[in-house]
Amino acid sequence: MSKKRKDPAEYALTAFNALKANQYRWNKELVTDVERSISRLFYDQVFSSGADKSGFSTVLKNHWMVDGKSIMTDDHYMAPQSVTKFIMDQSDILLNDYDYFVDCFMMCRKTHYVMKSQNDELSALTKKTKVLTRNRYKHLGFNLYKDGKPNYVMKTPELEVPTYYTDWEKGYQINGFRATVVDNEQGDLSGFLNAA
Repeated sequence: MSKKRKDPAEYALTAFNALKANQYRWNKELVTDVERSISRLFYDQVFSSGADKSGFSTVLKNHWMVDGKSIMTDDHYMAPQSVTKFIMDQSDILLNDYDYFVDCFMMCRKTHYVMKSQNDELSALTKKTKVLTRNRYKHLGFNLYKDGKPNYVMKTPELEVPTYYTDWEKGYQINGFRATVVDNEQGDLSGFLNAA
């Protein structure tokens, strides 16, 4: 008996309805627990829907296994939790037009095959370092090999990321990696020093 293929559209619809139901909670007073829990709703549906493998890997195919065990994993290079924040910050558009939403969902399903240790490095960038998604592989010096073969390589590529997402992402990073709907004033010491 063959395994039934998943229908990503069903997972997208579940994610859409879940985010729409929580839209009222995404406001200026958004606390990190709410932000994270809502982001996880989308993340879970993206991962549950299965990966849309690009056919690119960061290392050659003959390096995918060590001692008979895979050292590779799928990198959802459009980080679903960050994309959730983008969707919710643009909810007046993306949660009122299902076709736009589905485009975002399907974009998040795309993966490149990376070493598990590289995936950890990429994950750390998403949370702490002001490196745009499109530049993450370039920043870490990763190449992309089509089908893990040496004859087709993109050296430290810029990833395909929509400009509108990059524009939002800049504001997200400036806002301390918080949703842009939140007033997250990143203070400095000037007020303290001037009072002294």
